[in-house]
Amino acid sequence: MNKKKVLIISFEFPPKVGGAGSVGYDYAIFLKNSGYDVTVIALETSIERNFQEFRVLSVKSPRKVQPLFVYFAFLKIYNKSFDAIILNDAGASMLGSLFFNKEMKEKSIVFVHGTEDKKLINNRSFLFTFLKIKKRYFRLLEQCKAVIAVGRHLKSKFIGASGLAFLDNKIEVITNNVSMPPQEISSTEIETLREGFGGGDSIIILTASRLVKGKGYLRMLKLFSQIIEIEPRYKWIIAGEGDFEKDIRDQIVGLNIEKNVKLIGAVDKATLFTYYRTVDLFWMLSEFDEGYPLVYMEAALNGCPVMGNNRGGVREVVNEYTGYLVNEDSEVLDILKRKTFMSLNKTDIEYQAQLMNKDKRGRILSLIEG
Repeated sequence: MNKKKVLIISFEFPPKVGGAGSVGYDYAIFLKNSGYDVTVIALETSIERNFQEFRVLSVKSPRKVQPLFVYFAFLKIYNKSFDAIILNDAGASMLGSLFFNKEMKEKSIVFVHGTEDKKLINNRSFLFTFLKIKKRYFRLLEQCKAVIAVGRHLKSKFIGASGLAFLDNKIEVITNNVSMPPQEISSTEIETLREGFGGGDSIIILTASRLVKGKGYLRMLKLFSQIIEIEPRYKWIIAGEGDFEKDIRDQIVGLNIEKNVKLIGAVDKATLFTYYRTVDLFWMLSEFDEGYPLVYMEAALNGCPVMGNNRGGVREVVNEYTGYLVNEDSEVLDILKRKTFMSLNKTDIEYQAQLMNKDKRGRILSLIEG
């Protein structure tokens, strides 16, 4: 019996740190393990290593014409043999909106991650207006096999931004799942890593994300500079890369906190998971209206306490058992001053995260088969 074939188009893909890329990767693994023949098309900037589990076609493209170049790559392999096409991020949905015929759209499962409002619905640029991207995107949503929102808050936000209330029943919520198991790491390995991050009796906190302005780095740097005046043992590790990196480095120098903050660049998932098990707290005070940010779940599944803003989809992945939802700077400073996270039980955090991390991806299999 021939395996059913699934194509995933995801402009963002690991090892780049990013929510949509992580979801695309996890679904590729999940579908491969479920017996499907999986092919991924992604931008070349995202691909730095070979994936043995499935085929990855990387595409090199100038920034402003990425959907066109990815579509050319798609045409080279598309011969009507794919049983389903997953359009995993806004870039992939733009491609489908512009170039897919009705047959291709009817095979498509369109994911909504939260950037569609800005990139596809309310983009006011001349080119988007000229190409009627919004109208084309709405037609894709009407004709596709299914629309998947990766969180409850995100679905509500998307319907409000698009005005597509009539699609309410078509848009299904399938929360993201962290499929990678917690990493086993010995006490000796933890000690070695902690020595590299600061050593001694350092209190080590971690952030992992794209280095972009909206992730809240300027606010966090200001707060961190205040807390180390009170408790200089704090060390902050920042994992990720992005166009805001220079601004972050300049701010670190300006605040004179170079000895306490370390940028380590992008790291792969396995390495990041070992860091979660090594540090004392994961914090990210993102200013974005996050959809369903898995990074907090990843940390909690590895027993690491988490801290995030009390807004949007963060409230779906962080609770009083796994860490802290904060509203004001004073709350952040109070938690860091009192170090309450140091007394949280890592096993309890893991257990509570596991309860939230129930795998709902089986629904995708029925959509593919249907």
